[in-house]
Amino acid sequence: MMDNGEIIFDVPNHEKQKLTIEDLMKEFQNKRGNDFESDRAILG
Repeated sequence: MMDNGEIIFDVPNHEKQKLTIEDLMKEFQNKRGNDFESDRAILG
């Protein structure tokens, strides 16, 4: 996962298959201390 051109979260391929959008949003919040305003950034 990247934020402002910086890698903030990297997961081995075998673990990526288990991640949900909710997991990614929670991890972003943990790393950056703030929420996405929506999941649109992930879903494209």
